[in-house]
Amino acid sequence: MGGLLWLVGLVLASGVAALGVRTAGSASDVRWGTVTAGAALALGLTVGWGALLGAAARWRDLACSVAAATAVLIALYVGAMLFWPRGDDVSSDDAAGAGVVLLIVPMAVSVALCLGLGAVPAALVRRGLQRGRARRAA
Repeated sequence: MGGLLWLVGLVLASGVAALGVRTAGSASDVRWGTVTAGAALALGLTVGWGALLGAAARWRDLACSVAAATAVLIALYVGAMLFWPRGDDVSSDDAAGAGVVLLIVPMAVSVALCLGLGAVPAALVRRGLQRGRARRAA
């Protein structure tokens, strides 16, 4: 259930960031506050979800989360390319296909790094706490 809530939050936060870009008429009109807030929320949710999984040593769920988040973010990218074309651009479907091919690996690596940024320290803290309890019990 927590993973579903994380994915919904990731979609909403990414949507906020995309709206900050989409509502701009030109590059100088981009609402950077909106983009930054959406991106920061998505990053915080992803690192936090990684920390929860790492603290519980749920490494399979972490791998599934990488795949799920990558799929969701790629779907958002394709949706943005197809449903928000710029002006009279008729090549957005071609660009969406090429973008999927080019972005899927870097996106998966980025998601894995963000999840790992939360999971690894949480797992190390958990391990340290367990060792401390074992020493006190002995």
